Amino acid sequence: FGVSVFIRVAAMRIGQKSWGALSHAAQRVNRRHAAAIAGVIGAGAAAPVFCREQKPAAIQDKGSSFKVEDLQKFAPDSRPDLPTFSFSDLQDHASSESCWVTFRGAVYDVTDFVTAHPGESSRLLMAAGADLETFWNVYRLHYRGHILSFLEKYRIGNLKAEDLQVARGAVTFGDAFEDDPPRHPDCQPATMKPFCGETRLDLLTDSYFTPNEIFYKRNHHSVPRIDPEDYELVVEDCPELGIKGRSFTLEELKTL
Repeated sequence: FGVSVFIRVAAMRIGQKSWGALSHAAQRVNRRHAAAIAGVIGAGAAAPVFCREQKPAAIQDKGSSFKVEDLQKFAPDSRPDLPTFSFSDLQDHASSESCWVTFRGAVYDVTDFVTAHPGESSRLLMAAGADLETFWNVYRLHYRGHILSFLEKYRIGNLKAEDLQVARGAVTFGDAFEDDPPRHPDCQPATMKPFCGETRLDLLTDSYFTPNEIFYKRNHHSVPRIDPEDYELVVEDCPELGIKGRSFTLEELKTL
């Protein structure tokens, strides 16, 4: 796709029905796409169409066939050599000074990892003194082998069997992904929640421009609900490409 440049979204106005403010996002476009936008900004003329639209005959949502328990069938090893703790013991360690968590019957002291957590310490502290699985069912990228093996380094004990269900029910969330749009069957998923998918390799040579419906997608969370009337994309100045900053409504973007 050639040399890529980044256009940073400086502002995105979200309707009251959204799931919260989005601070900023980034969209990667290739040089040709940037030139098309530059034409709109610099000359005010209609930009050439640079993405062929494809209307699929039918779109089937594959999300229903993916379940959390199928993502990673993993259970910590039995460790009778380690002490057993109650859920009450776990809750006594729910701060940055002493952060314990449980996962499928195992107890971990992750205090030393709090400041090193890639998703920031505040996210990990949400699960302090609680069951990780509840949170991982939202942030499902954690269901990967290397993360699970890394977690075992912090193992300090086991949770009482009678407290397993108590821990799992202490914090509950709805399905944050229930309003995600259906996915095109030719955009093959690597993960469903959040959705990350790739175009089928045999389709990449069908056209120079990959249709939007099957273009590579990578989400870090659920797709936000945005009122089309409130949507605004703000493009910052890019002197290197001769682009002057301006904003686009959703309807304007559709004409590019």
